[in-house]
Amino acid sequence: MTSGGRADPAWRSTRMGVVGSDTIGPLCCASTLYKLSVRCTYYAGWRPGSREESGMKRGPRGNLDAERIKAATHRLLTDRGTPAAVSLRMIAADLGVAPNALYTYFRDLGELWHTLADEALGRLSPLDLLPADCPRCAIRTLADRARELFAEPGIIALLHHQPVLGHHSFELSETLMTLCRGGRIDPRDGHDLIMGWFYGSAALVAEGWEAGTDQLRAQSVDADRFPLIHGRSDANIGAQIGAILDGIGLTCRCRAQD
Repeated sequence: MTSGGRADPAWRSTRMGVVGSDTIGPLCCASTLYKLSVRCTYYAGWRPGSREESGMKRGPRGNLDAERIKAATHRLLTDRGTPAAVSLRMIAADLGVAPNALYTYFRDLGELWHTLADEALGRLSPLDLLPADCPRCAIRTLADRARELFAEPGIIALLHHQPVLGHHSFELSETLMTLCRGGRIDPRDGHDLIMGWFYGSAALVAEGWEAGTDQLRAQSVDADRFPLIHGRSDANIGAQIGAILDGIGLTCRCRAQD
């Protein structure tokens, strides 16, 4: 230090690690450069011992696995009735793990819901129907399977929660289009008519139209304003799908009757 209180250049360069000292300066420079390089790699997303470094993005975590997570989520969906009523924290609590543990297996809750929805559609087993001699009867069988599936608590809400564009979903669409090839309209249009009926008729029940109109009829309210609602019959699913298949132009090739 000089008498004027200003630091000596050699001392300052040594302390700050700037070239100018024969010993400490170069060592400090090397240390500083190393710290900066590590800091930059941290900003780039790399961490020592990270999954990216080892090449693994996901892996096992104790006795937790994807099947247990899906089973717990399905239980909660059945109890709560809709995906909107189920949170990631609720699923983790059901499994007795921290919420972060679930990210080892699913990117987010949306991916988990999509997986469950696509697997639900897989339970329709549409490919089993392709060898059938009568496409019309095969579609009716598929409709019966869909009714059983949609009757389960939470399934309609799950399928309406977000678009389902997975392997099983595509198998279902491919099967329907294949079965509709013998109709008078394009297979895509036949597919859309049937899928719209699948989801629409189930949604009428799930969203309470039938229950609501039953209540209206029981109370005899506005019978003169809504006579057809008060006098309506129960839904005839067979007649509905039969009319759709007639419109598509698929005639029965066997003795089964609509």
